Amino acid sequence: MPPKDRFYEIDLFRFIAAISVVMFHYTLVGNMNGKAPGISFPELAGVFKYGYLGVDLFFIISGFVILLTALQKNTLAFIKSRFLRLYPSFWVALSLTTLSTYLIGGTMPMISTTQFIANFTMLPSSFDQAYIDTVYWTLGLELKFYFFIGLLIIFRQTHKIIYFLTFWLLITLTSPYIKFPYLTYSLTLDNYSGYFIAGALFYLIRRDGLSTYKVGMIAICFYSILKNSYWHMLENEELYQTEYSIAVVGFILFFCFGLMFLVSINKAKVFNKPFMLKIGVLTYPLYLIHQNIGYQLFNYFSPEKPSYIFLIAIVFTMIITSYFIHKIIEQPLSRFLGIFFDKFFVRNRSKSQSL
Repeated sequence: MPPKDRFYEIDLFRFIAAISVVMFHYTLVGNMNGKAPGISFPELAGVFKYGYLGVDLFFIISGFVILLTALQKNTLAFIKSRFLRLYPSFWVALSLTTLSTYLIGGTMPMISTTQFIANFTMLPSSFDQAYIDTVYWTLGLELKFYFFIGLLIIFRQTHKIIYFLTFWLLITLTSPYIKFPYLTYSLTLDNYSGYFIAGALFYLIRRDGLSTYKVGMIAICFYSILKNSYWHMLENEELYQTEYSIAVVGFILFFCFGLMFLVSINKAKVFNKPFMLKIGVLTYPLYLIHQNIGYQLFNYFSPEKPSYIFLIAIVFTMIITSYFIHKIIEQPLSRFLGIFFDKFFVRNRSKSQSL
């Protein structure tokens, strides 16, 4: 988005969310799922076991940012902006993760050519293939969200966004009790739709001001999210053999909502500093590369009982690598693909108009 429309405080929130997910994987998940069995930081795990909620904050932010983008662009501009936002970094991260699997290996399963190509689309399940890195599961939900917002742009219905969000929330709340057709049910985004709807509502508050209706819808979204988080928490307790507190989960989610509410009423200016962009751009590549590559580095270089210094070194390695991905690869690749995108569609549009 243009610098004048940049919410720098959101760049900070994204980075905090990404670091939370990184620490969740490094201090708890890697040891429990057997992919990095040698790493164990029980003192930190007691805190960062809640780090998975960073993904929840990502989804709320996505709802805010995508609506900001959608309401300012036509169909082609929206497709271009979302494509360039997601795919260049993803392709680089996917290639690096695959390469590290072949070079280091360890506990990571080998990747076939078919699996790699299927993952290149960001929708490998469509080709009956698994994600190369399990963190990619969130990208499928993002694409679904883009698709539904894109339909509003195509049919020029973005001015009715509040009605769409109301309908979407209604589907989300009633889907456990009513059997909807697949396309309608897919609006629930695997029960994560409440996050995106809340984010979109926060943006509408920022654009149009507070209203009882929007605040009420956000409260209902919070209820939907809390219910979903409860079941997710129970799954994590079983997967990682640790106890969670629904009160802590609820407080963290409430805090995330509070941060976004402050952004929506323009009361987060203390964080709205341009230098936040420098860490915000690291968030996406950091999220994409940290898990499998990080586990492999732990397995390859770690002593029998890794120290906190080694943990910090791995985290900083991932951050620095993310910077180089963004600066040296993502930016030039995005510029090249952006030029190609413009030339391709301008040429085809010109041809269609001349027929």
